[in-house]
Amino acid sequence: MNKNSRGFFWLSLGICFIILISLVCGAVIYKVDIVIILLILLIFVCAVSLFTDNKIENLIEYISDSLKHATGAFLIFILIGVLISVWVVSGTVPSLIYYGLCFISGKYFLVMGFLICACVSYATGTSWGTAATIGVALMGIGKGVGIPDAVTAGTIISGVYFGDKMSPLASTTILCSSSAGTSPEKHLQSMSFSGFLTFFISACLYFILGLYFSSDTGIPVSDIS
Repeated sequence: MNKNSRGFFWLSLGICFIILISLVCGAVIYKVDIVIILLILLIFVCAVSLFTDNKIENLIEYISDSLKHATGAFLIFILIGVLISVWVVSGTVPSLIYYGLCFISGKYFLVMGFLICACVSYATGTSWGTAATIGVALMGIGKGVGIPDAVTAGTIISGVYFGDKMSPLASTTILCSSSAGTSPEKHLQSMSFSGFLTFFISACLYFILGLYFSSDTGIPVSDIS
């Protein structure tokens, strides 16, 4: 490694450190909007890049290529809002709560909720959309069968994030594989062992945990309007 490359390494490391500190201090400590922080950091990084003799044309080309790779992820985030609105307006969420209370018992609710969230998130490729639709319905069902809200929320988050990370349709899969210059198939293969092992262990734990809950303490279906 020559002197010039060593200098760029420490410069890059310093920029990463500044970005990390700025995000933590700005968003967590001072509660500044994350978008404003990212815009300021973008200007800062561009200024440093120009200072190191990079041309403005090259910066524009790099930014354009990155935006092209992220277009699929942006479209998925937009469609999430459409999906949530349609489910709420059409009465899908209340219907899921009602029929879920009719057929799901407290003993098997946790493992079933985990599996349902994982399957829906895998099929749709969105953790946010699944949590905001199926997740909302499962929160209502969990309250109805007497499951604590914190336990139900943990089950939902576990399921939706497994499906999101292992789905070929997920925005994170598309974005990460595009950024790394690899195919989504190879990206998913690299995560398959740890992902499925975690899935199996979580399903077993939720099944065991669900045996301690009884549906007798829940809300009767007749009380739901």
